[in-house]
Amino acid sequence: MENDKISCKESRYYGFKIMANLFFIYSPMQLLVAQQIINMKKLSDNIMLYGYIGGNYHFLIIYELTCVNELWKEKVMLPGLAQWAAISRRNIYKDLVKTYHNYIFIKRLIKEYNIGSIYLGDINNYSNKFANIVFKKGNVDMIFYEEGLSHYAFQDHFRNKKKHISDYLLCPLLDFFYFWPLYKVTYAKYCFKVDRRFEELHIDKRYSIRPFYHESYDETITVSPLISDRLSAHIENEIAGNTYDNAVLLMTSPAYELLEYNDIDNYLKVLEDYVSTVDVDTMIYVKFHPREVGKAQEDVLNIIKKNHPVLILGNEVNIPVEYYLQTMKFVEVTTFFSSTAFYNGLLFPQVRFVSLLQHYVDKCCSSGNNRLRGEFADRVQVEKEFMRDQKGWYFSFPNAN
Repeated sequence: MENDKISCKESRYYGFKIMANLFFIYSPMQLLVAQQIINMKKLSDNIMLYGYIGGNYHFLIIYELTCVNELWKEKVMLPGLAQWAAISRRNIYKDLVKTYHNYIFIKRLIKEYNIGSIYLGDINNYSNKFANIVFKKGNVDMIFYEEGLSHYAFQDHFRNKKKHISDYLLCPLLDFFYFWPLYKVTYAKYCFKVDRRFEELHIDKRYSIRPFYHESYDETITVSPLISDRLSAHIENEIAGNTYDNAVLLMTSPAYELLEYNDIDNYLKVLEDYVSTVDVDTMIYVKFHPREVGKAQEDVLNIIKKNHPVLILGNEVNIPVEYYLQTMKFVEVTTFFSSTAFYNGLLFPQVRFVSLLQHYVDKCCSSGNNRLRGEFADRVQVEKEFMRDQKGWYFSFPNAN
């Protein structure tokens, strides 16, 4: 094994046997970031434990396209990985059994592949937090890596939930008869009462795309485009014969769903106003939100087709938009609200972002929905605060009505 394939604790020798790295991956974004870490740190002996969230079986197709196979020694599937340790009151017996079976399955993987480092994505995920304590044994390092904006803020999932008086009896019973005998931890309160805070976690290393954290164990990821041959061929096939010098990426978002009266007409009017400002020789690529299908897509496409060439991206396989931003060149990216802009110039080259959210609010209010301004005030302010230090982020477009 070459020296440049070994990185301190993350790939190290124990006697004559190398310690491997186990990555928990249950979303396409997690796979993207995990492969960036492997590439940056030149890690070898990487084991992918992969699954999906809920019923998102299509993630498996995305993994097939985006996985850079040479980075992985082995891939093992655990379908319900995102909730492998989740326990609910409604199905408590079933969940307790499921959690233990999954625990044994992962524990065997750790032993079989001589795992020295475990990489966990969403730092706010309950199952990841549970893995962080039950698999922290001996020399195993616990490493968190970014998968999205939740990486940067603690989420208290119990803040607005109704408290159950049964918890005062249930938690001690679970600890005494379940968690302690099987896992040697007392953990029931984190199932039903409080979230485990970041400072309570075992963190040997934390990888972030933005230089946000500054603890001794924090490291910022230096991103390099990693495009598998299959993904490259897929994108080339998607845009074949439709390359333009000037191109705009429109990322739709069903903002109207946030309203009880679903103001779709004004949503489409704002899109129409924006499209009218785009030069007629500009290609408009559209990345639809997964919930926008059927007529919702047709209405948007009909607006664009009046004066512009248009092509849908991700229509067959909804791969993360970041891959398109890494491989294609756009004059600007337009959306109502998207966390993708948070990674502008980091996950992909710097590009101009345009937000239509404020225009939608103004349009709805001018139509008589004055209550909307109050309902959306916090969201608009969050967007502006969120992007206040982000270059290339705009809240207006020319000649908007």
